[in-house]
Amino acid sequence: MIKSIFKKIKSLRSKLATDNKGMTLVEIMVSLVIASFIMLAIGGIFMTVSNIVRNYSNQSTNKNLTEDVESFMLTVLPYATTFEVSDIDNPSISSNHVIKFGKNGKVYYDGEDITLSDDYNGKKVRICILAKNPADESSQTTDALFDAQISVTKTDKEDSTQEDMLYQMAVPIKLINIASKSNKSIVYADSLETELIDYDKDTSTEDTLCYLSKEQDIYLYFKTLD
Repeated sequence: MIKSIFKKIKSLRSKLATDNKGMTLVEIMVSLVIASFIMLAIGGIFMTVSNIVRNYSNQSTNKNLTEDVESFMLTVLPYATTFEVSDIDNPSISSNHVIKFGKNGKVYYDGEDITLSDDYNGKKVRICILAKNPADESSQTTDALFDAQISVTKTDKEDSTQEDMLYQMAVPIKLINIASKSNKSIVYADSLETELIDYDKDTSTEDTLCYLSKEQDIYLYFKTLD
């Protein structure tokens, strides 16, 4: 039986050695067409997956940048004992800390950049502060409420005067050491200029008056017990 197997292998080798026909030009062309279709399909899948990953990465970066600023504000602001919003760098204001939202899209705490915006490919952090005085609001709480929205934007490619909204987050902060119905409530500088914007695109159809850091530097002056 072993001899029979060897004979068959030897016969097959001999047949392959004498068959020099190879592939015709038509067969080669058909193979190339099939291969090109396969490569196009693989390339399309790769591009789709690549776009999904890039979009997810960008959205994650926008979300992280917004949440970093929100988390910082929620850490340092609630226990403020005085709170004043201004568009002027005014050292005479009685405070021991200041957060600056600059027109350049960066956020500073006591002069230090906390956003590292240069690492985010030209993205800018904006704050929109609702133009209202908590002392005039009827509320269930006696704490003053600082109501703002943090956004990440980027300059429009076709119109440099406009900015595209990439991500936004509402940030209501209770100032637990400041009574909302007293003369120690939030103070807004008279020089602040308001702008009508769509404060919450997801839930509101009405524009809202807002102090916006795109048009002016906005300073949050506050005192703490430290």
